[in-house]
Amino acid sequence: MEEKVVSCLKEKTDDGIDLLIDTYSSLIYGVIYSTLQNHMSREDIEECYYDVIFTLWHKIDKYDAKKGKFKNWLISVAKFKAVDYLRKGQRQSKQDGLEDCSETSQSAEDEMLLREDELQFRKVLERLGKIDQKIFSWRYIDELSVEEIADQLHMAPQAVYTRISRGKGKLKKWMGGK
Repeated sequence: MEEKVVSCLKEKTDDGIDLLIDTYSSLIYGVIYSTLQNHMSREDIEECYYDVIFTLWHKIDKYDAKKGKFKNWLISVAKFKAVDYLRKGQRQSKQDGLEDCSETSQSAEDEMLLREDELQFRKVLERLGKIDQKIFSWRYIDELSVEEIADQLHMAPQAVYTRISRGKGKLKKWMGGK
């Protein structure tokens, strides 16, 4: 069934989208819902769902069966799209000034601990190679997407994902499991 879905999507037939939805809609929705359920409205979750369907339709040529199963690629696309929605929602919330006062008003002690953690993180980040430092900075500070980072560094997105995964392992080890 997986091959049929991929084939129909690559042919850009209407049957491709129908088959995708019939076969994987509950999986896609489940991944998105588990990420956004406590943070966004039902309408936003549904918008994200349709955005994932649209992305799968338009980016099907980026799927490579040699690198893994379609189902796993689909889950990755859904998860990253949901995280992007979450980030957009958080940025919008900050811009609109809708954040809860209890979250934004921290004690001096909390701020000092936060700064110490940030300094420790930056010191540990410096132990990574230059390219990995850029990747982490762009991804987690500037909040660029993996695709944007890959374009900037003239790399494949999968290579960026791999560097992030390996870098996280190193950082976790260097920070004593934090």
